[in-house]
Amino acid sequence: MDNALGHEEDDSGTSDSSHSSEEDRVLKIREKAKFFNCKKHLAKFIRKSVGKIEAFDRIECYGNSYDESSCKYIAELIEEKSSDELYYADFSNMFVTRRETLPPSMKLLIDSISTKPIQQLYIHDNAFGPIGVAQFKDFL
Repeated sequence: MDNALGHEEDDSGTSDSSHSSEEDRVLKIREKAKFFNCKKHLAKFIRKSVGKIEAFDRIECYGNSYDESSCKYIAELIEEKSSDELYYADFSNMFVTRRETLPPSMKLLIDSISTKPIQQLYIHDNAFGPIGVAQFKDFL
């Protein structure tokens, strides 16, 4: 099974150290179909992985559902632990069922990457609508 950083885990929960150092620069919180309803829940889920990574230049958050406080925590992680070379952000399939929290949540995420040299930004499969799209105005 993959842990939040994408490393193979055995039944004891330890990571397989055979992955390249490039893989160690990716913060992955993806494809777990989790509903993160608060910062504390998300922090507990990724605590070990975040502690092991010094700086990341890719972030992948897709396939889970996040409330506003969880998005604020992700934004804080981007500001505190991403490298100056953060070039890839995948925020797709995060806001399918939480449309009421999408505008402020997406604004937190977009603002956190606005000073980074993002080359690839994935935001597909979200229920944006006109209000959600407006959060990208300053970024674009």
